Amino acid sequence: MADCSATGQGVPRDPAAAVAWFRKAAEQGEPQAQMTLSAHLLAGDGVTPDPAEAMQWACKAAHQGHPQAQLSLATMLMSGTGGARPDPAAAAHWYRKAARQGDADARHALAQCHMLGEGSFLEGEDALDWARLRGNRGVLQTRLAPRAK
Repeated sequence: MADCSATGQGVPRDPAAAVAWFRKAAEQGEPQAQMTLSAHLLAGDGVTPDPAEAMQWACKAAHQGHPQAQLSLATMLMSGTGGARPDPAAAAHWYRKAARQGDADARHALAQCHMLGEGSFLEGEDALDWARLRGNRGVLQTRLAPRAK
């Protein structure tokens, strides 16, 4: 019902109703619902934007191994979403978890972290390896230059 309300499939589109349904499922521990609720809270779709609560729901889903939530949480940690201080080391941790599950965007972000030395201790070839892995998953290969020292 949540997806139908969110997209308007078979029923009139009602983002507020979708958020209510996603919240019910999220509160029962369903990681996809937690991630979707987080996205609605970030975007303000059907609800007043609440980046801090969005981060909490993404964190719950990320801890359950949801790769999209791990990527989202990492992005929030990198930027300091929700009033938190940017935490590149924590962001790299979550990018790595999502990248190891095959998420191409996480591989790209992790390669950038490695190249720029943000929250990561790998440089040069290791960063290029992550970028190549991203390219091997059907996404255009990322070309990164080593950072200047």
